[in-house]
Amino acid sequence: MKITKRRYKIGFFIFWSCLANVFAEPLPVPQMVSEKEIYQFKIELKEKGNERGAQADMYRGIGETIIQKSIGHGSPSIVITEKVKYLNGIKIFTESTYGAKEKLIPIHQKRTMWGIEGKQILFQDLSGLDFRAIYPSDTYLPGYSGFELRGVLQNSDQKISFHAASSFFIVNQMHLEVDGVERVKIPAGEWECYRVKMSPDARDIVQGSVTSFVANRFIPSYYFWFTRESPHRFIKFEGSIGPSIPEMIIEVISLKVE
Repeated sequence: MKITKRRYKIGFFIFWSCLANVFAEPLPVPQMVSEKEIYQFKIELKEKGNERGAQADMYRGIGETIIQKSIGHGSPSIVITEKVKYLNGIKIFTESTYGAKEKLIPIHQKRTMWGIEGKQILFQDLSGLDFRAIYPSDTYLPGYSGFELRGVLQNSDQKISFHAASSFFIVNQMHLEVDGVERVKIPAGEWECYRVKMSPDARDIVQGSVTSFVANRFIPSYYFWFTRESPHRFIKFEGSIGPSIPEMIIEVISLKVE
């Protein structure tokens, strides 16, 4: 049988994916001292002067994240639901269930997006066997509150790598580390916080070791702020969530625990 170039590429991709799964390491389970955490947050443009107009309304909005302990199939789990509504009418709903016994194991991850006219324009399901057979087992759909990332704060000197899925199943390896300590004031209050830096791996974006080394200096990073005091709750985010998207600021406006 003749091996076409296309088949060779598909076979190589599947081989790489299986190898990546061998070395994939799920994230640590974040601490939770309450049964439920409820966050209300706002999304604004970082650059001042761009707050008005239809284009700006694409990146400004409000949202709610609910993080709740649960028991699934006799084992501890964590369920995260997130609703976001932008000023132009776009809505996003994310629902994730994780096994939380020793590591944060993705069980059920789905994201749905509705456009300006209310029609569904995106549906992601990272729970299917087809997805798990192709992508690394440490692939997550991080929400706006970054709950999945809080486990790195159990040892603030460590660096962690994992894979993150953005819209349309674009999966990149991400590197996570504590970048400093700051006192942060937001509408919900003022806290001493860890600043956590999340950076995409340039090798997933450009080819070549020299090229990727140079690109690492120009590819933007994302920053999350979590309370320094355990259980390290989300406070703030800064960064761009996609190509050609301006930098945004997400701040908690209210926090409730039950």
